[in-house]
Amino acid sequence: MKILIKLTLVISLFFGTLYAQNINECKTDIYFGNGVWNSQDDAEKSIIELQKIIDKVIIKNDPKLQAKYGQIKLQYNWSYGEMMDLLETFYQLKETEQIEEEYFFSFIDYLIKTADKDIKNEYIKAMREQIINLVTILEENEVDSMLTKYYEESFKLSHKVLLISHSQGNLFANRIYDKINPTGYKDYFANMQIASPASEVNASKGDYVTLSTDLTSFDPVINFIPGSMRPNASGNNGHKLVSAYLSQADPLNKITTKIKQLLANLDTEPSQWELDNELNKGTKDFKITLKHRFDTTITSMQDIEVYPFKPSAKLYHVTDNTGGNGWVKAKIKMLPILLIIKP
Repeated sequence: MKILIKLTLVISLFFGTLYAQNINECKTDIYFGNGVWNSQDDAEKSIIELQKIIDKVIIKNDPKLQAKYGQIKLQYNWSYGEMMDLLETFYQLKETEQIEEEYFFSFIDYLIKTADKDIKNEYIKAMREQIINLVTILEENEVDSMLTKYYEESFKLSHKVLLISHSQGNLFANRIYDKINPTGYKDYFANMQIASPASEVNASKGDYVTLSTDLTSFDPVINFIPGSMRPNASGNNGHKLVSAYLSQADPLNKITTKIKQLLANLDTEPSQWELDNELNKGTKDFKITLKHRFDTTITSMQDIEVYPFKPSAKLYHVTDNTGGNGWVKAKIKMLPILLIIKP
């Protein structure tokens, strides 16, 4: 006869090597949102430099932290050409009322006249409306695409999200946060804004770093973004992520300090999973089933039995070096397993 005995053991949890496709509330996905006029290659180069910093100051060769945070993901802000990217930025600033609608219209009219000096005035308004419709559709489609990526790759797996955004990527970050649905996921989303033209960081778990010598500009077209947040770091003039922000002591120190704090804040959020049913309560076979607290579309844990070692703690799958495995709600460092002991 086999006797099941619950033992609490200190074991090493390898988050990334096993069951990576499953729900894991211990994991935080870090994304990078690039700025305007960045090719995908440019954005990937920025990620490489950001990854070096995350590895050095946060992960520090700890395999558990490496698995917890993994490799930075690219949340790419597509370029549609210099002029369309600029119009998209102006549109976003108009939507947040940092620039007036009439200024936005005048800017488009100026571009139309510059492109065709002989255009008749009666045609300008119609062309302006067509341009605005195009920019609106492009921007909204891009926001929706970004939201889908967050949901499919992070939220529906109960991963937390830290978005590190730069320049126009910060305007997208604010748009993303406002549209997160179900809204409960907003508590599991943090945003570190760098060189931000935005008037504020919309995420409740959010912070920013902007150089006092950064005009938050897309020089030479724009020299100043009205209503943008006040600078809070010192250094040489520049706007680029790597050369201006990651290569100078003061902005780099502020960025890393704020990233650490945002990651810590995410870790304090409660489990997204709550009790559904109790099974065999009061016996050695006691287990529970769970349901998601606010996302009714998540049914992947339906009817799966979970060891309730700490019901209020995080949900994840554990495998140890003896081959024991199972779904648990427990603290990360003290993990329960089942051993089968034969008499």
